[in-house]
Amino acid sequence: LGTEVALKNLRLKAIYDSAVLTERRRAAEMEVAAASRIQHPGVGRVYGLLDEPDGDALLARELVEGPTLREAMQTKLHLAEKIGLMAQLAHCLAAIHAAGIVHRDLKPENVVLRDGVSPVIIDFGISAIGHVWQSKDAPKTLNYAAPEQTKAGWADARSDIYAMGVIALDAGPTFIAQL
Repeated sequence: LGTEVALKNLRLKAIYDSAVLTERRRAAEMEVAAASRIQHPGVGRVYGLLDEPDGDALLARELVEGPTLREAMQTKLHLAEKIGLMAQLAHCLAAIHAAGIVHRDLKPENVVLRDGVSPVIIDFGISAIGHVWQSKDAPKTLNYAAPEQTKAGWADARSDIYAMGVIALDAGPTFIAQL
């Protein structure tokens, strides 16, 4: 169709444990199901899962070009830019939650600034539809995980909002104080 996409190789053929293979496959299918429910310019689209003859699978998703939010945070951003980014990020997150999705891994590396300006949330690899019980051993990025994700508990939209607060804190204590 002439659309450039990003392909994520899931490397399933190297997994010999059938339980792990089933879990990875289920997670990929959940990523497709969750992300495909959202139509918003601030949310990276997922087009589908392609099975390779050798047992691997490729996840086809929107190619979003630009620096990650982590890379942008390494540069000197003015207060107005920080506030604007956080407001746009909140708007993107609201669209995700309106679709009944919990991202569960919101972090600066999973936000790409399209054309260096507009945040786009990507990587729905551990997302869930609705709220989900999360064991303390479930996949997560520890620095951004809400308390219910680090122990055991129900992860929902509030878990993502917690992660967004940590991202704002990462932007710098002065930024938080100025809010």
